[in-house]
Amino acid sequence: MDMDEFKLEGFEEIWARVQGTLLPEEPAAPERADPLLRFLEQEAESAAFERALSCRCLGLEPLHRRTCERFQLLRSLWFLKTGERFSLQSRCCTLRGPLLQDLRKDYLAVSERAKAYAEAAERTPDRSLGETYAALSEQSREHAERLKTIIRRVLDTGG
Repeated sequence: MDMDEFKLEGFEEIWARVQGTLLPEEPAAPERADPLLRFLEQEAESAAFERALSCRCLGLEPLHRRTCERFQLLRSLWFLKTGERFSLQSRCCTLRGPLLQDLRKDYLAVSERAKAYAEAAERTPDRSLGETYAALSEQSREHAERLKTIIRRVLDTGG
């Protein structure tokens, strides 16, 4: 008796052929150059950075929540596209420098991401994804403006 004949590998394919049905195709492996993946990683890193920063600057908590909302939106789009749950592979930098320098670092990252979203909105062939990128660009631009306001307030108070 051959014990290999009792293994279940490939059973679903054989059963689908017997039943005359097709199995759903597996999602394609994600490309590392996929803009959606890059944005998802950046928003995840930003959320972690802002969580640490919000402990030092109380006015940042609402902005942190908005970053988390953008991350959750991108995470769901990633799952729909690939069928994979996202987990951040790299460790993000949450080193704590002076408060103003950390706020500046966050401002620069969010501003750059707003531009990148706008560029991706123009380049993506998927209309729905392009509209999402355009909306995220606007949200990120507003986020950067709020960060500028917080920076001004900290500067005015001598922080």
